[in-house]
Amino acid sequence: MNPYESLGPDAEPTAPPRQFLTQVGTIPPTGAQAPEPAAAASPQESGDPNGVAMTANQIGGDVNIARRDLYITKYVQALAYLRPRPLSREHILRRDLFEPPGGFTDASRLLKPEHGQGDAQHVLVLVTERGTGGRTEALRLLDDCLPLDARLFELLPDWEKPDAALIPEEPNTGYLLNLATEGGFLSDRFREQLAQYAVRARTDGTWLVVLASRDAWGSVADAASGTAVPAVPAIRPSAAGVVERRLLAKSDTADRVKWLSMSDSVFVNLLTPDTAPGEAERLAGIIARATAHDDANARAEYKNWEGVLEQWFSGDEDGAPRPRALRIAGAFLDCCPARVVLDAADRLLAMSQVNWPTLPGGPLAGPDAKSRCADADIAFRANGTASISQDRPGIDRAVLRHVWHTRPQLVPVLKDWLGQISAAKEIAEPYRERLASALTTLAESEGPGTILDLVEQWLAQEGRKSLAVNVLDDLAVHPVIGAAVRDKLRNWAKGTSKGERQRAVVAVCGRQLGRDFPHIALTRLRYVLDQPADEATARAALDTLAGMLGEPTLAAQVLKALVDWMPEQDGDARPPSTSATTFIGLLDLGTAGTADDDGVGSVAALVLDLLSHEGAEGEAVRKLLMDGWRAAWRNSGTRSVAALALDSWCRAAEASKIPGGLLQEVISVVFEEEADSLGDDLNHLLGGDSELRRGLRHQYAQAIRDAMAARARISASAE
Repeated sequence: MNPYESLGPDAEPTAPPRQFLTQVGTIPPTGAQAPEPAAAASPQESGDPNGVAMTANQIGGDVNIARRDLYITKYVQALAYLRPRPLSREHILRRDLFEPPGGFTDASRLLKPEHGQGDAQHVLVLVTERGTGGRTEALRLLDDCLPLDARLFELLPDWEKPDAALIPEEPNTGYLLNLATEGGFLSDRFREQLAQYAVRARTDGTWLVVLASRDAWGSVADAASGTAVPAVPAIRPSAAGVVERRLLAKSDTADRVKWLSMSDSVFVNLLTPDTAPGEAERLAGIIARATAHDDANARAEYKNWEGVLEQWFSGDEDGAPRPRALRIAGAFLDCCPARVVLDAADRLLAMSQVNWPTLPGGPLAGPDAKSRCADADIAFRANGTASISQDRPGIDRAVLRHVWHTRPQLVPVLKDWLGQISAAKEIAEPYRERLASALTTLAESEGPGTILDLVEQWLAQEGRKSLAVNVLDDLAVHPVIGAAVRDKLRNWAKGTSKGERQRAVVAVCGRQLGRDFPHIALTRLRYVLDQPADEATARAALDTLAGMLGEPTLAAQVLKALVDWMPEQDGDARPPSTSATTFIGLLDLGTAGTADDDGVGSVAALVLDLLSHEGAEGEAVRKLLMDGWRAAWRNSGTRSVAALALDSWCRAAEASKIPGGLLQEVISVVFEEEADSLGDDLNHLLGGDSELRRGLRHQYAQAIRDAMAARARISASAE
């Protein structure tokens, strides 16, 4: 398995058996409480006529332990799956509001055939394009075919390459796998895996709709041709039908449907066959708020204020730069304090490329803030904020797109201006999130490349890096352009020539990307750790991993990745890579952080948190800790470092900073490895007179006795 290809299993056999879901219960979403294994039967319940309680308890205990170990093993393996995101079926677009596109009925009958019309399909590929409403259609299909008590989840493509072995499968559950924005043609292997999944899904009572782009899936197969996984196109629904359904759903807007066809209505001929359903929904909302059928302002809103923008930015009248600068500043900083907006506008006017003269008299000259806002058609609110969109909803985004398109010579000036006003201690520093949101809007229309180039420039400039990271944080999880940005972050993580790019990747992984796409974030961090631009970058990556490890909903998943990164076998003459020793480095209490009087580093709180997890997740975390220390001890390149790290755990337990009982449980795996010999590294754990060290020596002695007994049984069976 190539560790850089996927953090999950590389082939189907390495994934948890699907029967696990019905044997020991449903795999819960990460962070949810898993059901505990069933308890063993009591002696009385066992029906033993002789009432041999000791024997029954012995057998019951062994069975219960085996069942528990199996459950925890499967729980850990299931961490490789895509994380199910719960969807409320109550929030799916209602049937009366849903305008069925062409082919919807046929697709629905594939998943839920009418009586006598053949077997139901449990996996369907919906081939979509942007602006067809594919996700809404997919959810409507799933809601229609699922039993009333079934659950529904969405799966995001949190992988390095598509791998259907990572799709979870639970009974009485529906999944939407959203690949609508993923680039690259889906491989034959993925399609074969999907076909195998479809066979199991039919048996287990699972439903899956894959939303795939046309570029990813290719030509749509005929559903009647007997293909293993049918694929149908997502066809754009009637825009007029979408608007009509929205208006008819409410009694106070039902009579406005006629406005779409009245000869004197401003809403006539706004819809075309190419109108996206999202735009049709927007028009329905505008019509619902309109004052009358001839509300020109409502029509202007739907047309993205084209006429207003022409009036604002196309003329050459004297004094135009002053209100234009304020409108641009208002578009980037909509709803921010008026002083911030006005100061930002003044900074734009003062840029050398604009060089607009300032008025003599400074703050005493010219109109006041309210008058300046009024002159620029910006609302000056009672709370002291300024809003360009209050009276013209959506015009803030429209201004940005308009200026970017119609005044390309101004774009470099705006880029430099944005970097200046958002720098440390500058006027817009507290409002970087708003600026990042505005730039994300531009990335949607101009493509992510334009904004990423700007971000890269800012990363190389002190004082502007925070805004760059904020923008990347938004772009990396964006539902439309996020996939392209995540690919770019992979390239940045691998490159060592520009440390600022690697450090930006590290920062983004510790934010929303790490929560929404943890596998991808962990892989990016691994790239950085194995080829860091410098020591500071590697340290930042370790700090980000420590932060993710401290997140309750991510701890087990992060810990599993750290264990998976460790060397699988001994004998490699090369020194272990940084990522291979990350497990030890993060959990070594003596070297990580600042040591206190007991010689225990500040990471003790993290270890205590890991050991304190409860329920199935707590069992999984402890198993992963045991797996990690076992792997570290087995490898001669990491054994001595692992011994020192475990000694730091012992010292922390002796100082009452972590629980000694759980520590002994975790460390016991080392004794199993050393049962045949007392190596020098083991002395770090067994030396000392504390109660803990004496207990560890007792455990080691018991491990030796167990090993001798096992050898004796083998010899006896051989004879």
